[in-house]
Amino acid sequence: MEIDKKTLEYLNRWGRHEVPTAQVVGRNPKEKLTPGIHQWAAAIGWMFRKDLEPVCCIQFLILAPESFSILASVSLSMPVTKRTELYVNSFLHVVGWDGRVWPYDGDKGWPNGSEDARQVRDLLNKGNPKLGSTLTFPPRISSSLGTSSSIILHLPISNVSKPFPIAPFVPVLVPEGQQAPVENLKRFRALCKDPSPFSLPN
Repeated sequence: MEIDKKTLEYLNRWGRHEVPTAQVVGRNPKEKLTPGIHQWAAAIGWMFRKDLEPVCCIQFLILAPESFSILASVSLSMPVTKRTELYVNSFLHVVGWDGRVWPYDGDKGWPNGSEDARQVRDLLNKGNPKLGSTLTFPPRISSSLGTSSSIILHLPISNVSKPFPIAPFVPVLVPEGQQAPVENLKRFRALCKDPSPFSLPN
């Protein structure tokens, strides 16, 4: 899939070392994954430091259009610099981060006490690297229907076998004339400075 004009402008505006990249990290052998626009749902997230610079990662589940069965997993890596900090933070807000780290924080919030707890732990154990905790993306509850569901983004997968650049911040977060939303920025900065909460306990 060709990179569209809007994404190309984004890539040119930011330095190459600041551009988010994504990669398919696991596929359901029973399902076919092809390049195109897909449904992304955040599953787990973490921080680490690369060459002393913070990087924010989110592992998304790619869902089939109608059945919502899992087609694949995609890992999105977002370098955090002075220029990208607010964009990365606001993207976390859009995909549903509630400012917590589980189970590191030791609270009783989601996914504690839910059927999702086992799945989240499985994802932590199967990750590369294995993780001790994750950013939390709890399902949103509809006030009118009383049901809960994950936040779904419609983003491109342009390569199913190699890393590819992606610009989620422009179409999703910052329409022209608007500023990026800022949520849980103090906690975000603390985790960028010290990502040890995501490490496996000794």
